[in-house]
Amino acid sequence: MKHNPYSAFVAVFILAVSLFQPGAASAQDDMKDMPGMAPAAPKKDTVTDDAASAEQKKTDAMPGMKHDAAPAESKMDAMPGMAPAKPGASGKKDNMPGMEGDEAATQPTSEPGIRILGPHQPWVPPAGDDRANELLPQSMLKAHMEDLPEPVEDSMINSLMLFDLLEYRAYDSGPAALTWDFVGWIGGDYNRLWIKSEGDMSFSRGNGVEADLQLLYGRLIAPFWDLQLGVRGSLSTAPGRSDNSRTYAVLGLQGLAPGFFEFEPALYISDRGEVSGQLTASIDFYLTQRLILQPRFEGGFSFQGDNQFDTASGVNQTELGLRLRYEITREFAPYIGLSWQHLYGGTADIARSGGDSTYALALVLGVRVWF
Repeated sequence: MKHNPYSAFVAVFILAVSLFQPGAASAQDDMKDMPGMAPAAPKKDTVTDDAASAEQKKTDAMPGMKHDAAPAESKMDAMPGMAPAKPGASGKKDNMPGMEGDEAATQPTSEPGIRILGPHQPWVPPAGDDRANELLPQSMLKAHMEDLPEPVEDSMINSLMLFDLLEYRAYDSGPAALTWDFVGWIGGDYNRLWIKSEGDMSFSRGNGVEADLQLLYGRLIAPFWDLQLGVRGSLSTAPGRSDNSRTYAVLGLQGLAPGFFEFEPALYISDRGEVSGQLTASIDFYLTQRLILQPRFEGGFSFQGDNQFDTASGVNQTELGLRLRYEITREFAPYIGLSWQHLYGGTADIARSGGDSTYALALVLGVRVWF
């Protein structure tokens, strides 16, 4: 039997068509049954429209999957606070409160007469507020002021008397002595009359005395500082010697230096033209409210010297003291301390030639009194 090759090919093609056509329809039905997998029909016919309608209903039934045909602007309007501003007649957006162009905007008030934004508005008293009636009218106020005296500068007179030192000194060598340093003033805040005196009296035979007395005019030139001008008289007596005295013109300062140092420099010009000076400084350290430690320095110098007062040119002497006082009251304070004196240069030579020591250490007992 003779075979035809074309007949075999036709047979295979017919078999393939018969096998695959029913299967394709079956697979299409299976996909249609799966949710959301129904294929879109290329042709618009009744069957396809029904399937699409059914599929749309399935999609709408799913939460949050319903299609909204409203425009985007309507969606924004529906969101809280997202409604867009609509242009006005002039084409501009509505003005914000307090911005230029918002003529109808009202401004909140924090205090009477003060606005948070916008121009200042005068405070208007509320209805029923009649406090204005409590004020005196201008005519009555002027009449009351005319009866008052003219203001005057305070001219009260004050005074102070102070024994800064009033003590007994027991020296390590030589006789004991009584020493004092007194200062007093009377006057006002700017002009005062000052009285000063200092010296010591020896308890040896004959009771030698060295002392001075100053009468000064003081003028306040800066806070806590007085410029002082006046005269000073000095006296020196000793057993077996003639009494010596001098008169001086005085130029000095007295005040409170930075650091609360009491500072007292002075320059003296004697009636014979001799120039000398003295510096005193002290400070109070409050260990308690009543217990005070006071270091004190005193030094003297002379440009020419004065043989009658046993002084030579240059630095004559220095004295360092340390005193601890207890204020029983502010006006009365006993103290105990030490004092160390030292002579220098030609003044030390004069002391040695007279048989005296050039230095001395003393225990001091005294009281500080003011009234």
